[in-house]
Amino acid sequence: MSAFMPQKRISRSPNGCNAKPIALALTQDERTAVERLAQRESRSLAAMSRLLVLKGLQASGHPVH
Repeated sequence: MSAFMPQKRISRSPNGCNAKPIALALTQDERTAVERLAQRESRSLAAMSRLLVLKGLQASGHPVH
């Protein structure tokens, strides 16, 4: 029996949200800022980027589910 037990990966995103990934171009300063936010909130860079996009959509009046 192995001492290493793989942990179940926990997703904070709703099912199906990663079906069509998009590329996102950021300046180095923007990327650094997003990386710092992600680290502070214990999120992946992708999860933090998604959260920021959703907040931007909400701020511009688009409904987000």
